[in-house]
Amino acid sequence: MFRKFVFQRLETINDYKNNGYKKENPKRNLIKVCFIDDRGFNTDVFRSTGYTNVDTMLDYKNSNEVAGYDIIACDIDGIGLNLDRKRQGLAVAETIIAAFPEKVVLIYSSNNPYEYDENYHSVGDGWFNKSLSNNEIAKIFDEKAAVMFDEIAAWGKIEKILRRDNISNKTIAYIEDLYVKSLKKKVNLFENNGSNFLKIVKEIPGVMMSIVSIIARFIK
Repeated sequence: MFRKFVFQRLETINDYKNNGYKKENPKRNLIKVCFIDDRGFNTDVFRSTGYTNVDTMLDYKNSNEVAGYDIIACDIDGIGLNLDRKRQGLAVAETIIAAFPEKVVLIYSSNNPYEYDENYHSVGDGWFNKSLSNNEIAKIFDEKAAVMFDEIAAWGKIEKILRRDNISNKTIAYIEDLYVKSLKKKVNLFENNGSNFLKIVKEIPGVMMSIVSIIARFIK
């Protein structure tokens, strides 16, 4: 007696993209921003750009301090001396990225960042000069937020995290399927213990929180 096997076709992000997907740009007042700057950042003035959920930290102690923010901007000079006295804010940015790879982390300075690390451009999601106007900085945040809150681009971020951690192609395919089904059903299946896929997803506990955080942006 032969047993009949039924192979389920896994859904892909391209299936979702080609099925009437419409991109919506996030509103500035919904984005949570944190500047880490030892001299402070004039958030009162910056709020006039529409980014009203903005705070400043004078130094960095640990990653838990920035857990609630979407975009974190790190001044290079004068912060993170406890982590690396030469690279300073660059070391802070790397620490945040390691803890929260799903977030947007930018670096900025009024000095030449090359003085701190010749490979500064490879750290985080970009660099800007501190001398830029508030409106110019806000436009940079707009560009980053548009990607961060784009369901298609967000999968690219998830896949990058998974491949960084050497997750198998098979497991990535199952996670992609679960991600797409979560978007379609408006239910975070990564938090649903009844899901058949969780036994596979459990092999990636180190990045589960990042994936759940990304999904939470699109499912209320």
